[in-house]
Amino acid sequence: MSIRTTFAKTMPIGIGAALCVTGVLAQGTVPLAPGPHDALAAAGPQAAQIGQLWNLFLAICTAVFVAILAALGWALRRAPRANRDSAPDLSMTHRHEGGRPHIPIFVAEQSLDPVLVGLTGMSGKRIRPGDSPIGP
Repeated sequence: MSIRTTFAKTMPIGIGAALCVTGVLAQGTVPLAPGPHDALAAAGPQAAQIGQLWNLFLAICTAVFVAILAALGWALRRAPRANRDSAPDLSMTHRHEGGRPHIPIFVAEQSLDPVLVGLTGMSGKRIRPGDSPIGP
């Protein structure tokens, strides 16, 4: 094995280990003492509900992100490998794939709107015409 091959195989492991060590070391450190400037301190019951809703959204998005990365890794692992002697796949060069790819994306985005409206309704705050988002 050449040095380039060895480096290419061990570099991702080294980067991953460095990120893990950095994450572990950063867990217990706070650059400033918590006080009135603490962005994570809820300033009331509504702010606490918004914070809980934020944590729920963050957990859901994290789970979806991890699932997508796992699916990507699984697909890359199962993908057939080509070597230098493999001929290129030109079967789709002269055929139209057809379909309208933007419609499923639009439908998926629109199907999330009731979920977001329902989660907003669960917060207990009624939004009426004329309500200011900033306050009186």
